[in-house]
Amino acid sequence: MKRLIISIVALFVCMITFGQNKEVIDNSSHTVIYEYKINTLNEEGKPVTDVCELVVQAGKKVTKCTPMINYLKQKGLVTDGDLWGDHVKGTLFLRAYADITRMHLPIVFTSYPKGKVTTQEMIVPHLYISTDKYRKPQWKLGNDTQTIDGHLCRSATVAYAGKTWHVWYTKDAGISAGPWKLQGLKGLIVSATDEEGIHSFRMKEVRKEQLPILYHGDEWEHHASTKAMKIIRKTPEEMVAFRDSLFGNDKYIQYPLYYEDEEKLYKYAQPVLFARDLPEESFRQVCWNFYYVRLDGGKIRFFGRKYQPLELK
Repeated sequence: MKRLIISIVALFVCMITFGQNKEVIDNSSHTVIYEYKINTLNEEGKPVTDVCELVVQAGKKVTKCTPMINYLKQKGLVTDGDLWGDHVKGTLFLRAYADITRMHLPIVFTSYPKGKVTTQEMIVPHLYISTDKYRKPQWKLGNDTQTIDGHLCRSATVAYAGKTWHVWYTKDAGISAGPWKLQGLKGLIVSATDEEGIHSFRMKEVRKEQLPILYHGDEWEHHASTKAMKIIRKTPEEMVAFRDSLFGNDKYIQYPLYYEDEEKLYKYAQPVLFARDLPEESFRQVCWNFYYVRLDGGKIRFFGRKYQPLELK
């Protein structure tokens, strides 16, 4: 079990510390911070709400939706060194990436390449990339209005990827943007909730900010060359089916890594340990904060969640 935990953390270090070469694909005019919530069940069948923050960078050509931790790294507010050199930041670092994985939140590039949407998603131990023609949401505009956090908002609904979304958007910000793949309105999405009340996005802040919009592309191949992970490309339809088969399995809620062999995971992780010149003890100092495990009366238990897909088709 100790080696399994070390392996999991090592694989995440692989994801968050390699890949320094980045391609600038656009420049943002605005940064929008959203709170993303999922209402689900834990491994005991009790209701829980998972929460994380994500950032939308809106440019003239490309919109990028990425977890907050990636934005903070780009701004230089956290660094890879914080993972080991600062206990507080290191703990937040790991928990942030744990949230991303537990909530199955991909990085989404809309209109990159032109006319397409690209997603990147870490499913331990590999990185999955999908690129396909962008299915632009066909919005139905409503007549209702309300003021949210000082913004005059209008209503809209859309059936997208098998779900119906109810949103409020504003023209106050002067941009067209939204979280995840919810794009294309003549305004900025302030709030979005699916019809079942499982998934929701709520804008926390919008700011005018010019930053390069970065794409981590070919340099991920370096990860694969270390044999710590593989780059696997699938179509959007294949990804939907793959997630359902993997995370919809009854075993997943009790043991999130049921689908991988412990020895195989440790073999993947070894090159990361060697490449970073980090002893196993360094991993043990922080791994208890990782989302897969927790201490319960001195015993190791796994954090489990019922899978709630964003896309049904």
